[in-house]
Amino acid sequence: MEHNGNSGKEQDRRRDVRIPVSVGFECNVKGLAPDFFYTTVIYNYSRGGICIKWNFCNECTGYTEGDIHPDCIFSPYDFHKEDSDELVFHIELANYDQDLNFKGKAVYTLKDDNNEKIGIAFTGISDDTRDFMRKVFSV
Repeated sequence: MEHNGNSGKEQDRRRDVRIPVSVGFECNVKGLAPDFFYTTVIYNYSRGGICIKWNFCNECTGYTEGDIHPDCIFSPYDFHKEDSDELVFHIELANYDQDLNFKGKAVYTLKDDNNEKIGIAFTGISDDTRDFMRKVFSV
């Protein structure tokens, strides 16, 4: 997800190709609970990031379309804040002997029916992991 300063409403201008995927994984969000892991799905992947499904906040009061609202649980991981924390991702893929580990920050949220889509920009990912994701998710 190459972030170019545009809001989520202008996503058509992205430079990277989006590859639709459906990969389940667990995400640990600091501050929700000591050992809170959320199982979700990756909607799509690009060289710059991923878009994930999030349905934990059905009654969210902190929502701004195409941005990260200060009351959103992803606010501490806001890509637009210099001092924000990084989300840590660990994905175990069935039928592969390599796990995926990377870091990212939330770029935007978009509501879609009863779910939200959270755009995550990679902030810490190895070239090997990025290349492996491209190979696996392009199938």
